[in-house]
Amino acid sequence: MERVVLSLKNKVWIKPGGRRLTIKKNRDINFDGLITAGKTQYYGFDFSFNYEDFKLNLPKCDSMFIWANYKESKRKGKLIRLQSKIETLEGHIQIDDPSNKSGLDTSHHEYPTLISNTKTYVYYDDKSIQNGLYNREE
Repeated sequence: MERVVLSLKNKVWIKPGGRRLTIKKNRDINFDGLITAGKTQYYGFDFSFNYEDFKLNLPKCDSMFIWANYKESKRKGKLIRLQSKIETLEGHIQIDDPSNKSGLDTSHHEYPTLISNTKTYVYYDDKSIQNGLYNREE
């Protein structure tokens, strides 16, 4: 299993770590691994998909990355992952309106939507950034 697509319209899919997931009652899913939602990616543990509410719960998301469009003409239309990593995220992703699981109603452009329940941080203390010059505590 490479990935499980939850919404083609909103480009939401999951890739379970270790290629394992648990399918529960009412099509709910528990898994660890990767979530891609639009132009964002989330890595972590204890993720779950709630089919009725049509959302992904992120109780232990250790990192989030954002993908942006190239502006230059040679690579226009391609995406690049930003180097800044967003950490300590807890919340959920509303994939689409729960009444639009099929994605037939294309008038909802606000999805997927991330709802964060905690403060998140971007740290610049990694050795790959100015040889670790910046202190995380500052």
